[in-house]
Amino acid sequence: MKHLVLVFACLIVACVPNVTPPPSVAVLADAMQRGRSPHKAFSADVSITYFGKEGRAKAGASLAVARPGSMRYELHGPHEGVIQAFATNGFELQLLDFQNNRFVYGPATPDTLDKLMQFAPLHQSAEAWVGMLFGDVAMPAGAELGSRGPLWGARWTEDDVTREVLVDPETGHVKRLRALRSEVVLSDVEVEDHHASGIPTRLHMRVESAKVDIEVRLRELTIDPELDASVFVLDAPSALTPERIDG
Repeated sequence: MKHLVLVFACLIVACVPNVTPPPSVAVLADAMQRGRSPHKAFSADVSITYFGKEGRAKAGASLAVARPGSMRYELHGPHEGVIQAFATNGFELQLLDFQNNRFVYGPATPDTLDKLMQFAPLHQSAEAWVGMLFGDVAMPAGAELGSRGPLWGARWTEDDVTREVLVDPETGHVKRLRALRSEVVLSDVEVEDHHASGIPTRLHMRVESAKVDIEVRLRELTIDPELDASVFVLDAPSALTPERIDG
């Protein structure tokens, strides 16, 4: 297999030489499996620092995640009240926006996820979102291999989006994810810290096209809580007319 040559990162004083790329996709997949969190669900408090077109803002949120594609978050306002709630079971999604008195629902496709999660349009499916929050990345057998500094790398294309992943060969932890279209970076996610369970606890997300830069920190993790399926479905308040979004 032709090895992908990834441009290596330079430090302030000197460049870190690239490690030898993994000999096969299977070897890289085995390393990722060792670093993969074995847990099925978690909940956490979240601290968010947002840099966007509107400026800088901080917010708190609560998060619940369950494999394979279920996720719910509630964004809190200055007085700890919920100002926005989002849920998906991997097939359908709902957004309840209290500030704008809107209830939006539709299929859980990458396009609708990007439209409703405008603070972090990462161009990926609900299952890929959940996998990322667990520190997982699904990688095809035909991915091209390379390295960047001390990290192993892989690259592949799905439809018209190219995916790149960087992995620590010692821990098996995913350290960076990028999505590109025609070599233009759509999104860039760095995983900066992990819980002992393998779950990422600090992520840095950048979406240049939307001028979005977000730091996410997870606290007070509860591992494998009992989460009923109803947690990942929002009902429309009687006072609001549901709006369908397609994508």
